[in-house]
Amino acid sequence: MSWLDAHRGTAAWGLFALTLALVGLTLTDPGITWDEPPYFGSSQLQLEWLGTLLTDSSAALDREAVFEAWDRDHYHNPHPPVYKELMGLTWWATHRAIGELAGFRLASALLFAGMIALAFRWAAAAWGGVAGLGAALSILLMPRLFGHAHLGATETPLMAFWLAASAAGWWAIERRGRHGWVLVGIAWGLAAGTKFTGLLTIVPLAAWGLWRDPRATARGVPVAALAGAAVFFVLNPMLWFDPVFFIRRWISESLTRADWAPIATYYLGRVYQFSVPWHHVFVMTVAVVPLGILALAAGGAVAALRRLDPLAVLAAGTVAFFWLTMLMPRAPHHDGARLFIVVFPFLGMLAGHGLDRVWRLVRGWHRAALLALGFGPAAVQLAWIHPYELAYYSEVVGSVRGAKALGLETTYWMDTYTGPTLAWMNENLPPGAAVFVFGDRLGLEFQQGWGRLRSDLDLVVRPEEAGWALVQMRQGMMYPALADLVRTARPVHSVELQGVPLVAIYPIGSPTPEPEDRPQ
Repeated sequence: MSWLDAHRGTAAWGLFALTLALVGLTLTDPGITWDEPPYFGSSQLQLEWLGTLLTDSSAALDREAVFEAWDRDHYHNPHPPVYKELMGLTWWATHRAIGELAGFRLASALLFAGMIALAFRWAAAAWGGVAGLGAALSILLMPRLFGHAHLGATETPLMAFWLAASAAGWWAIERRGRHGWVLVGIAWGLAAGTKFTGLLTIVPLAAWGLWRDPRATARGVPVAALAGAAVFFVLNPMLWFDPVFFIRRWISESLTRADWAPIATYYLGRVYQFSVPWHHVFVMTVAVVPLGILALAAGGAVAALRRLDPLAVLAAGTVAFFWLTMLMPRAPHHDGARLFIVVFPFLGMLAGHGLDRVWRLVRGWHRAALLALGFGPAAVQLAWIHPYELAYYSEVVGSVRGAKALGLETTYWMDTYTGPTLAWMNENLPPGAAVFVFGDRLGLEFQQGWGRLRSDLDLVVRPEEAGWALVQMRQGMMYPALADLVRTARPVHSVELQGVPLVAIYPIGSPTPEPEDRPQ
């Protein structure tokens, strides 16, 4: 028995602490992404509402007051409130010590660290300590997941809650856990309370459970549904007053994004206004997972599925289910791999099993070589690309340069508006300079409010009003005039990886503007 098997609790807490330190110490490195400002504002409104509830409950529990606090700016803030509630709590508890931005983002860092520890314990329980370590490292060292762990948005909470629900279901079936289905329901309710996609959490788990133990699953799923519905209801005050309106709008908007939010995707050199070719989800999965981890996941899946290993079937089934969901005609695909990010922790679980299988076949220095080959390149690339993890592409497509040559979108979420770029603006732009921001200026306004960007700079939404343009290289949303500017003008500042610009600042004349807006 290895040390990892004998000290699983210690190892899990160690991985939690290591992950939290790595993410926590770099929380403010990425720029404020497109979606975060409305979420930050919503979190603070919810905190204000809670304060009113404690001092004047009759005023707080007025229907209009509830919807004003919990449904502000709905177009940009359409999701249920669980992740915003968590951000509000961490902000309230820590912002005086660690700062405003870090306070909001700490919720994601804690959930990511918890997910790493959970992946270790789950894989170790099923396959042994080496598999647990492999699963934890695989998830930790996927650059796009590490990047999302820094952001106050829906992705990390959704991954964490989905993985927790699946782990609880496995425990309930395989280990006869007495409270397993209640835990499934709690995690399911939290996932659905974060994003509509979370409502699907139970589907692959229930299908797997019917294969493993039909009777227990038939009894357990209703228990989970009741617990999940209770969590979803209690944590969403809008449901207390108008559940029919909320549920109807939530489902309708989530299923009709092609009608009201047709966000474009740049893929293989072409802009798709909403729907993309069927192979997009598969190409992007391969394109954003480090090669060593991808190889371990593939090997682990093949080895385990040959003998129908229960956890491997659940992990692979969840990945396959989500892939199939993304193949539906009206499924959104914008923002690279963000909208199917749930598959990656389960690929990490399979990679852990792959590591364990190879580990058993080798001895001595070959094991050190296995760890180096499996995780070394991913760790090096993660350190190299930080804080631009959302622009990461793997060795399979030739990294950032190869992805650009293939016609994949360079970046998408304004996280590149950070560090060196803010410093250049502070040091070089003239007093009162008008700056056109490609994307959404709210993130930079937050940066101004927190003193990270000069307050005299005028952030404008119309290019003809500006003397400077701040541009992220999101090809799918570049209208012709802006694309011409990027192609023909010489930037006065840029941030590049492998010679590929991620963000640039241009002096501009008067390009024809096209207004942009997008939901999350």
